[in-house]
Amino acid sequence: MNAYAHSLRTVLDEQDATFANWNQVVTVIARLRERRVDTLGLNDLLKELANLSVPEEVDHLPEPASSWEFGSLRFTIEQEQN
Repeated sequence: MNAYAHSLRTVLDEQDATFANWNQVVTVIARLRERRVDTLGLNDLLKELANLSVPEEVDHLPEPASSWEFGSLRFTIEQEQN
């Protein structure tokens, strides 16, 4: 298993990869310490990170386009269509 910074999630498409930010790493270390097991290794850390960093499915409700005008500047914001 490979471990990468969370910001690389959109760049790399590997099945056997774990992505985490520093907050997730600290959270996982705290969880592992709570177990009070004598021998914890890097594999334990990576497995716990993999469980924690599973991306959630995010659905957005459709939004109408909105137009804005500031002085002579005009622009429209539209929701991306999948």
